[in-house]
Amino acid sequence: MAEQTLQQLYTTNFPAHDYYESAVRLSGYSGPRTITAPSYQIGDQHTFYNDTDDIEATLTAVTTHTYFWVEDGLNINTADIVAVANQFEDEYYEQLVHLFGPLWQPGVDNDLRFSVLHIRSSAEDELGFFRSEDEYPRALLPNSNEQEIIYMNMGELELGEDLYYATLVHEVQHLIQWNVDAGEAAWMNEGLSQLAEIYLGFDDTADTIDYLENPDTRLNSWAYEDDTVYAHYAAAYLFLVYVWEQLGETAVQELARHPANGMAGIYALLQGFAPDTSLEQFTANWAAANYLDHGSADEAALDGRYLYHSLNLRRPAIHQKAQQTIDIDEQLEQFGVHYIDLNDVRGPVTISFAGDTAVPLIDADLDQNSQDPFWYAPAVDEMNAHLTGVYDLSSVNQATLTYSIWYDLEEGYDYAYVSVSTDNGQTWQLLTP
Repeated sequence: MAEQTLQQLYTTNFPAHDYYESAVRLSGYSGPRTITAPSYQIGDQHTFYNDTDDIEATLTAVTTHTYFWVEDGLNINTADIVAVANQFEDEYYEQLVHLFGPLWQPGVDNDLRFSVLHIRSSAEDELGFFRSEDEYPRALLPNSNEQEIIYMNMGELELGEDLYYATLVHEVQHLIQWNVDAGEAAWMNEGLSQLAEIYLGFDDTADTIDYLENPDTRLNSWAYEDDTVYAHYAAAYLFLVYVWEQLGETAVQELARHPANGMAGIYALLQGFAPDTSLEQFTANWAAANYLDHGSADEAALDGRYLYHSLNLRRPAIHQKAQQTIDIDEQLEQFGVHYIDLNDVRGPVTISFAGDTAVPLIDADLDQNSQDPFWYAPAVDEMNAHLTGVYDLSSVNQATLTYSIWYDLEEGYDYAYVSVSTDNGQTWQLLTP
């Protein structure tokens, strides 16, 4: 049963959530999906919402595919912003589209260009960002800027430096990913964005040490707490660079566009690009590469599965040094790694391993021997999970829906509801549980 469930998780594609579709279905929204933007000219001013406040910005540069806006009051030289815009257009845009896919064009505003908005922000932990809310009309989401747009925090960036360009291509990848696979897992999406940095030559802007010091960090997960988020960034970065180097550019192109998300996307990728390698073996090879390909390693002597061509790593943290006779009993996150140092062990040695072959899918008190099925909606970003049944209630005056539910919702992002339609799905009414 556990193996069957795992295969279902790897091979099921989950539908992405569309706010517009939900508004039409659940609230009767009848407004347009797109708007028609003004024809912007250099020097135009526009009001933007920067995720906290409304600001005024001036259009400073225009290229074939971009608008470059600068918040009023920022001390940025016009000639410098024009040079940056042209460099992005000439050197980076086509490569990003080639590897990761197209942006939504003409987009929510029916404009082939997207915007890069330079803002003044005091957020020290945020170099740039993308808001999916901007991809919807303001009549639907009041804080939308109604255009394809990324934000650059000039409180932390210097125009034209490597970190600036790395942040720019990082955020454009998010803009692309929303269009080609909006439901992609956060860790995979961030890994792809960091891959964009090294793919375009910015190989010193992403730090690996936060993961190498904490290799027991779960790879296929994400948390925004200060003490863990950088380890997640570093893990995703290392893994996506490994995927790129081991499976090639074409594999990354397919991964970025594939409807399967997270590890399911890697599982699908291996079927076509490395059919003799299981997902478990591939991730184990990656863990070995993180240890073996350190600064003093002889790369010529290493199996190609256990090295990076683009990175020079320091050795990850050792969890424990093994003695001649030792029993180690511990717990470890899925796709987390503990390195055990065997250098002090001498002579013939026998190593045995025993571990759980199955883990709970949800944190609920269920009968592990039960064969009864239940509906499961996994923790996937931007997902529209729904279970629909058709019932003939014409012979009753009143009907009651009874169900048992376990849930873990992220406040402000996840919502669960029950709705009913009496006209074959044309309109829906939300019910109060």
